Amino acid sequence: LNLSPVKIGALLPLEYGSGVGDRILLGVQLALDNYNSHAAIKVGLVLKNYSGVLPDLFSDMLSLAADKSVKAVVGPVYSNEVSAVANLADQNSLPLVTPTATESGLTKGNPYVFQANPSFRTRAFAVADYALNVLHDKRIAILAPAGNYGKSMAGYFAERLDSLGVHPVAIAYYQSGSTDLYEPIGQIKAAAALFGEPYVNIGTLDPQQQAKVRPYVPPAFVDSIGNSYFSIDAYDLFGKNPAEVADSLGIPVVMRDSLGEFDALRSLDAVFIPLSSTRDMGVIGAQLAYYNVKTQILGAGDWFDLN
Repeated sequence: LNLSPVKIGALLPLEYGSGVGDRILLGVQLALDNYNSHAAIKVGLVLKNYSGVLPDLFSDMLSLAADKSVKAVVGPVYSNEVSAVANLADQNSLPLVTPTATESGLTKGNPYVFQANPSFRTRAFAVADYALNVLHDKRIAILAPAGNYGKSMAGYFAERLDSLGVHPVAIAYYQSGSTDLYEPIGQIKAAAALFGEPYVNIGTLDPQQQAKVRPYVPPAFVDSIGNSYFSIDAYDLFGKNPAEVADSLGIPVVMRDSLGEFDALRSLDAVFIPLSSTRDMGVIGAQLAYYNVKTQILGAGDWFDLN
């Protein structure tokens, strides 16, 4: 392939195993094999393994820039490495495509640097836009891992919400790998509870009001309608926007704003959870259910794990 008149450079840290550089190289090789199987002009590959050493990275980039048959470079892997060679790409008019770097602003002022992996800011902004403009959520909490990634994602997400006129109900952090999220989930529940959970005291309704409510009462609770103490979560009765539905029917609701006064938290429209590890996925889902938080979960690409 190195005899080809057109080449691309692979500027990667290789571990000769399952490292991120090795996986990217495998993808590049597969793409080239597929392309060259039917292309009239074959594309070659020039591999440079800088092994994570910045001086080697710099000299390898200079070597690729000096080879006029190299028309583009794939790599490096990390944001600080991209920053170290961005000027070399611009000075030599050599397109540099980083498949994994996530820092915001890497391409700003560097017309020959291309970032294939969306930055944390781009990801968080996209989820916030979707939550407000598509799902029409207003009461949104943030539950993020207590590391640099989680705090960055939480900060960008909150920034975007604020710019769209919505302030997060709560921002709570958990330690990745924890199996009990009592404190951060409790923090979110306490903040969300202040909005109030709507309940209908069915036993105190007059016969006409009870007749209006009866079609909405779950079968398991029909026999309790005549009980003067019987009350039910308005979400169980009317689904989403229960206060509005109750008002349209002329049914009074009672807002409970203390954690001890209601069972499930339903008034929270969504919780944004940017995972730093897929191992936390099952724990978080189970913990939200255990602490009776019934809400929409929002996340970024870190939730795309079929297992």
